[in-house]
Amino acid sequence: MANTIYIHEVTLAQISDSTDTVNTVGAIPRRNVKQSRASAYEPMVVRVTNHPADDGGVADYAEGMALFLSVRHGEPWKMVGHQTEKLTWPLPGAAQAPIILQTDAFSCIFPDFDYSTFE
Repeated sequence: MANTIYIHEVTLAQISDSTDTVNTVGAIPRRNVKQSRASAYEPMVVRVTNHPADDGGVADYAEGMALFLSVRHGEPWKMVGHQTEKLTWPLPGAAQAPIILQTDAFSCIFPDFDYSTFE
């Protein structure tokens, strides 16, 4: 944990992977850091450490961190704050898989859920 304000830190590969704990419901918090939602309707904020907009920030101050919000389970992760353009993952028509390259500044990320199972 590189920050002391209890924001869970993930990579682009983790935030785009539906099986990662940030995209699941019911995990137990670890070291006062929320790892996943307690309910499918609970919002969650994470820091994406290898996002191009993340400048490292300061351990106890969120300025400069690439923060993403998902308002409930199954909703996309949307960047909060300082993005200059909106890029959505996956790009229309592209195969969906966890993000590997960190060169694009995605501001809206859909994890690789099977959305046909959501109501």
